[in-house]
Amino acid sequence: MEIRSLGEIAPRIRHAGRVRLSSADGKRVRIAYDQRLFAPKEGKTEIVAGTVSREMGPGEVCLITSGTPYRIGATGERAVVLACNFDFFGGAGAHREEPPIPLADPEGFEPDRLRERVGFAEGFLEEGAAVFSLDPDGERLLKLLEEEFLYAERFHRLAGTGYFAALLARLARGGASGGDRRDEFLTYILAHYTEDLTYEHMGEVFHYHPNYISQVVREKTGLPLRRYLLRLRVRQASQLLLDKDLPVEEVAAQVGFRDVSYFVQYFKKVTGMTPGEMRGR
Repeated sequence: MEIRSLGEIAPRIRHAGRVRLSSADGKRVRIAYDQRLFAPKEGKTEIVAGTVSREMGPGEVCLITSGTPYRIGATGERAVVLACNFDFFGGAGAHREEPPIPLADPEGFEPDRLRERVGFAEGFLEEGAAVFSLDPDGERLLKLLEEEFLYAERFHRLAGTGYFAALLARLARGGASGGDRRDEFLTYILAHYTEDLTYEHMGEVFHYHPNYISQVVREKTGLPLRRYLLRLRVRQASQLLLDKDLPVEEVAAQVGFRDVSYFVQYFKKVTGMTPGEMRGR
């Protein structure tokens, strides 16, 4: 795989248009030889690709890298998505007409036919797929892109490619999957830090794959979920010890430690002092 920089992207759009999906479409696994973008326009869709496993609706887009198996279908009777086939690097021929490449089933997939084998030094799309929430400017760029390919005749590929490049830049700047939703993960942890949270539980709550939850928590905190929970509990315990005259056993219970001995041991490991020493400061 060739490692490139996001700053080098010069996309080539092979095709862009609206696709109707049924619930049956979501049962079939496909693999594309070029890159794919899906943006729900009507109804809800379910997308499974890489570490992504969730519902999507209008105002969101999903990027899937070439060679990544995926499933996409309507969660209701039908849905409509804007679908784009593209390469990240089109070179001098980025604006010439070129037909879309047919999809492959997993058993018929031929790796040698991949259009691009590329990764990005910045880590963009390193898990094979990501969902992004669009801000108003992103929605405007997507609308202009669609209008060029659906309605315009002259220079539509040139104009559409420009809008698409700007959209990719906005997505790359914003990071993976819906910044607002990513912040909701930490808000949820802060509200439930006394519980025995797991990636699987949070995946059920937010309708994301547990691996994606793990990735986001590490990106945001620098720690895996369990260690982050323990640090939160110690931080809150420190505040209780300083502000309230509670027995150590009650402090431990209030912040989620079930074993007082383990609480004292871990508290000293993190703070360098026992709970009693913290209270006596």
